[in-house]
Amino acid sequence: MKSFRLRKRQKTYRSSSRPTDYNTRKRTRITTYFNKKHIFQLLSILLLFCVGSVASMVIYQKLCKSDFFRITNTYIKGCEHTNKTEILEQSGIDIHTNLLALDVSAVKSKLEEHIWVHHVDISRVWPNQLKFIV
Repeated sequence: MKSFRLRKRQKTYRSSSRPTDYNTRKRTRITTYFNKKHIFQLLSILLLFCVGSVASMVIYQKLCKSDFFRITNTYIKGCEHTNKTEILEQSGIDIHTNLLALDVSAVKSKLEEHIWVHHVDISRVWPNQLKFIV
């Protein structure tokens, strides 16, 4: 049994085709350099975005626990059939509630469940007041 060896045929270049082959290799090196450069820029932008978002989340959490934005005064206007303490009890807001962490739509829905409250407008007065118009 004879073993057949396959030989790879060597390509022969004419003198006119060699420079184009050299130019295509050079062009691919340049495009891969620019692709690597763009990938590095995109990754650095992505890293900066991630760091910025984490930093903003930490700052927001610190501000939600800050005493500066705690509700110290409430202004309630227009309650004819109920008193102000009943409105505050129904809303679930106390003196330790933070104005940034307050969900206004949830408080509004709690207050509109009350029998004597048909509609209520709640607005924040920065930095530490809450205004109810019943």
